Amino acid sequence: MTSVFNPINLEHLLPAVPITPAAPRSGLALPASGGGGRERVLRVLYLGRLSLATAIFVAAIAVWRRADTSATLVATLAFISTLFFTSGSILFTARRQTLPTDSFYYLQTLFDLFLVTTVVHVTQTGAPSQLAPLYILVIAVSALLLPPAGVLLIAMLGDVLYFAVTIVDRVTVFDLPILVQLGIFGAVALGCGYIGARLREAHAGREEMAAELAAFRLREADIERLMADPGIVRARAKIEATIAGARIFCAMRDRGEDFADYCWSFTGGDVVRGDGVSLPATTPLSEIVSKDLKSRGFKFVGPVIVYAWLQAVGIVDDHQAGCFRRTASL
Repeated sequence: MTSVFNPINLEHLLPAVPITPAAPRSGLALPASGGGGRERVLRVLYLGRLSLATAIFVAAIAVWRRADTSATLVATLAFISTLFFTSGSILFTARRQTLPTDSFYYLQTLFDLFLVTTVVHVTQTGAPSQLAPLYILVIAVSALLLPPAGVLLIAMLGDVLYFAVTIVDRVTVFDLPILVQLGIFGAVALGCGYIGARLREAHAGREEMAAELAAFRLREADIERLMADPGIVRARAKIEATIAGARIFCAMRDRGEDFADYCWSFTGGDVVRGDGVSLPATTPLSEIVSKDLKSRGFKFVGPVIVYAWLQAVGIVDDHQAGCFRRTASL
């Protein structure tokens, strides 16, 4: 079956006119527009991570080698793991043709949490580590990389890891002051995560608003240009409907739905022939097609227009009995 519709190429206008609301986005995912900023943060994160691992490794060798060989071993393993993980991450992002997914950034943040936990474990010698605030730093950085819900998850995980390493190391007697200190740390970490999540959410909202405004400006500029074109019907509503219709057509194509097959499906692939006498303005078929087109978002597709269109594309043949075209189509 040959195609019955060959639309003018309006794809350069398609981003300007949305046809359906955006699909709901999970709280654990970010819009793709934030890739450039996250890549810059990631480069700084790599540098800070390598610096921290190197500092702990050097300190373990220079200061703790006589006191505790296990600390040196743990610091060495952390240093080697950081080198391999960071190098692998850099190679992964360099070879990809697209931006990394949110899962990649979650993995980066989780590694940093476990690296900080290792640092806290190594530096706890009879008292809580003075480097525990590094958890807060990781949570703050996660607010620049992760969606709001993800930041809160990282904050809670940081609390759990700090409490766990403190309990396992048994650095001090767990009396009321220590429990209060741990509680304050947990509250600060969660508070930092909450504030970071809200700020990230507000930033994402501004990005989406900026994109909407840019699309609106593009649409207005294109429509004004078309309104000045004497070669078309210069009706603003019809221009907007044409652009929107082109987007719907392309969306159907992208879903694998052939527009010709869609049109012929209403008649089972058969040409509908009139009696050659009556000339109706609408038919039950045109009303059905019109209703379906409107449900898909097409405009200016009333039953009368649709019936004329069905005639024009050959789905309906209602030429009069003596017309040469009726004889030719038989």
